This record gives sequence, C-alpha cells and structure tokens, in this order.
Amino acid sequence: MEEFFADIKTFKDAFVQAHQEIIRQREEEEKKRRMQEAREQSLREQLERQQRKLALVDMDAAQTQEGVMDSLLEALQTGSAFGNRNNRQQRRQRPAGAERRAQLSRSRSRT
Repeated sequence: MEEFFADIKTFKDAFVQAHQEIIRQREEEEKKRRMQEAREQSLREQLERQQRKLALVDMDAAQTQEGVMDSLLEALQTGSAFGNRNNRQQRRQRPAGAERRAQLSRSRSRT
C-alpha cells in the first residue's frame, strides 16, 4: 500500500512539474511574440514617418502648382512642419524636498 501511494505521489509531482514547464514555455512564446509585434510596429511607424517626411519635401512641379496649400495644411496638422523637438536638450531635474534644502544650505555655508 505504501508503494502505491509513493507511486501516486511521484506521478503527481512529475505531473505538476510538467504542467509548470508547459506554462513557462507558453509565457516565453507569448513574450517573444509580443516583442516581435512591437518590433514590427516600430518599424512600420518609422517607415510611415520617413514616407511623410519625404512626401512633404519631395514635391514635383505638377504638385507644386496643385497641392501646395493642402500639403502645407497637412504638415501643420501633423506637426511635421515644426521640425524634430527631440533634438532639444532636456533640462536637468532639480532635486526635490529635503535634498534640495540640504544642497542650498551647503552652498550657503560655503560663502
């Protein structure tokens, strides 16, 4: 009887371990799939931005006469007419609260 229960326990432990392994594999596959989708989405967005930028700059003579106002209005609406704001330098964050007061008191004590 003891041997029977030992076999059942061994089976149960192996089953639980196999189940956990399957769950872990599914989570890894899901994570890989999400990463691939995010990568593809970022590539699509990057290509769309490049195409919009080229469409704004690349106007031929026929379109110059016809769609100047439309393309300028579209550029204003999308914000691409204003240039890239990411190139600006960001302000450094000032320390808050007690840390800022401590810095101020240190700077005052030096003078």
